[in-house]
Amino acid sequence: MKCIWCGERKGKRECPAAGAPVCPRCCGERRVLSAACPESCPFLEAGRERDARVYRKVLARLPPLERERHEATLERHPEAIARLEYTLARQRFRQRDLADRDVREAVGLLLESYRAGEAGILYERTSENPRVEGVRREIRAAVDALGRSREGEGAGLPAGVAVECLGFIRSLVDAFQAEYGADSAYIDFLARFFPGEEEGGSILTL
Repeated sequence: MKCIWCGERKGKRECPAAGAPVCPRCCGERRVLSAACPESCPFLEAGRERDARVYRKVLARLPPLERERHEATLERHPEAIARLEYTLARQRFRQRDLADRDVREAVGLLLESYRAGEAGILYERTSENPRVEGVRREIRAAVDALGRSREGEGAGLPAGVAVECLGFIRSLVDAFQAEYGADSAYIDFLARFFPGEEEGGSILTL
C-alpha cells in the first residue's frame, strides 16, 4: 500500500495519527509538526532517540573553543536550557511561520538587554516584528520564571547565567543552519523533540 501522505513511496509504518500506513520519510518529516503523534507511538520514541544523537553531532561540530564553552554551559545549566528550548518548541506551534532567523533575532535582543543588566544598566530591546517580539517576550518570561521559587519569590536567573544560556541557543541556531540549511531547522527540531507536556532534563546529558 502506498503512503497516505505522499502517495508515492510504500507505506511501511502503521501511523496511529493518520490511521493508515505512511512511508518512513513522511513519518520523519511530518512527525509532530503536521501530525498529532501520540506519545505512545514507537516511531516517535525512536525518532527522539535519533534526535538526541543529532543534537550531539551538531554541538560537536562547533569550533573547539566555542564547543567547550557551550558544553560547560550545558553541564552547569541543563534545566535552564531545557526550559528555554521547550519554550521555543511551544512557540513553533503558536506561530506556524516562525523561522530560525526570528529566533536568532529575538535571542540577540535579549542578549543585549541582559548584557546591559550585567553592567548595571536597565535596558530593554524590543522588536517591531510581531513574530520576533512574541518569541522575545516568551523567552524573557521563561528566564524570569526560572529564578523564582514555588512561592513566586526571586528575580529570575542572574543576568550572567541568562547570557550564557542564550548564547548557547544562538550558537545552536547557527549550527543547525550550517548543518541543514532549512529556514526552520532548529525550531522544527525542538518542536519534534519535546513532548506536549514539559519534562525535566535537557536534550543532551553530558
